[in-house]
Amino acid sequence: MCGNYEQLIALLQGMDSVLLAFSGGVDSALLLRALSDSGVKAAAITVVSPLVPAKEHQYACEFARQWNVAHHCISVDELENDEVRANPVDRCYHCKSLRLARLAEYARQQNYAVIIDGTNADDAHDYRPGLRASAEYGVQSPLRELGFDKRTVREISKMLELPTWNKPSFPCLATRIPFGTPLTHEELKRVENAEEVVAQYGFRELRVRSIGDTARIEIRTDALPALIAPEVREPIVAALQALGYRFVTVDLNGLRSGSMNPEKPERDQAVILSADAGCCKHKHAI
Repeated sequence: MCGNYEQLIALLQGMDSVLLAFSGGVDSALLLRALSDSGVKAAAITVVSPLVPAKEHQYACEFARQWNVAHHCISVDELENDEVRANPVDRCYHCKSLRLARLAEYARQQNYAVIIDGTNADDAHDYRPGLRASAEYGVQSPLRELGFDKRTVREISKMLELPTWNKPSFPCLATRIPFGTPLTHEELKRVENAEEVVAQYGFRELRVRSIGDTARIEIRTDALPALIAPEVREPIVAALQALGYRFVTVDLNGLRSGSMNPEKPERDQAVILSADAGCCKHKHAI
């Protein structure tokens, strides 16, 4: 067995009992598998929220059923909170505080000694105001404590043949909307639907940033030729305009996680994807 994974198991076995904040992403999925192998008293909680697409909740539930760890879902509507709804630059702090309050309550009621999450070593170098909430609630992050970055997590997951080893990261839907723009259920659902439209053409890693009446698509730069091929571009434009967007653009910088974070200057090199615009003569396969 991989030495890194053995270190993770040993760390978990040093905990009396564990409640895992489980999203179904690559990081928390590895922790769920490790908890199952560790024999530690544990449970996993998935938060059902309007900030996360329904398909992500479903995936988390399907994955959790494979392992010997109790799994439960709790509903949290963060938009009931004025501070989250206002979408300030520290929105993630307020959002995570709401979620952790519910997890802490569950942990007290069910006698779980420790709450853990899937924060990894890379997260310390990103804009993560939610980490302050984790510190306030005493959440432990085994992956970060062991120095595991995202690459290490994926390598261990692949060794364990977890289906999540190459699962794209999926930040919450609120990250698609500029800070300061109030969040609504309707706008979050529009973003979810817009990304479903683009994803059905075979693009696995993508974001649709919703900026007023403009949808700005971000995908990997090597997939840009496929996106602007007429047989792909035209139905995407039509579908996104049907969702209420007047302009459908593509960011020539490609997919950039956290591209709307305040400390990262925006260099918007956007091309309007007109439904009747021309394209190059070459055929592009997805």
